[in-house]
Amino acid sequence: MRAVAALAGTALVAVAVYVYIHQPIPPSTAIVQSPSPSLPDRQSAPQKSSPVDTESLINIIKDKQHQRVGDSTGPLDYQCFTDAKLAEFDKAKVPIQVASELKKDASFIQLTLAMRTMDPAARQELLRRAATTYRPPWSQLGIDPSASNSEKLLLGQTKAGSAAEREIAEAVTNLVKDLCNRPEGEVKNLLNQS
Repeated sequence: MRAVAALAGTALVAVAVYVYIHQPIPPSTAIVQSPSPSLPDRQSAPQKSSPVDTESLINIIKDKQHQRVGDSTGPLDYQCFTDAKLAEFDKAKVPIQVASELKKDASFIQLTLAMRTMDPAARQELLRRAATTYRPPWSQLGIDPSASNSEKLLLGQTKAGSAAEREIAEAVTNLVKDLCNRPEGEVKNLLNQS
């Protein structure tokens, strides 16, 4: 009976994680850039920006958070990201590790190169959203972890888990800013190293 309950709990958590990672952004907050159409009989002006899938950066951050922090599904140490785990996380300099891994990821470098061509205001808004892509602490959401189911708990994190997710979001955002400010050739060289 316990095995069935454990399996059902695991399935529920897996579904909740999938839903969290793939949650849609309301159209009012989406940044969409479309190339301007050119008419065949007119000389087209060079495009200032190319289309960028803005959700790619957000999804990369969520994926790294899930890999390195995980989900907190209860108040017990084995169910959540604790202060002790945050201390280990900080000691191991996990956000720096995540940034180093992404510097070697060709698809991330391609995304960064595309972001360099974005309208500066749109890029700034995307970077703002990226830096704030983390779940708030349960206490901020008014969630009592002792009295809530795991589905509700997945809306937030422990204070330590939220802090760790924030550190990852900021590390990735700072990496993108750094790569956008470097000479394009230097960034393209990272593609050859990946």
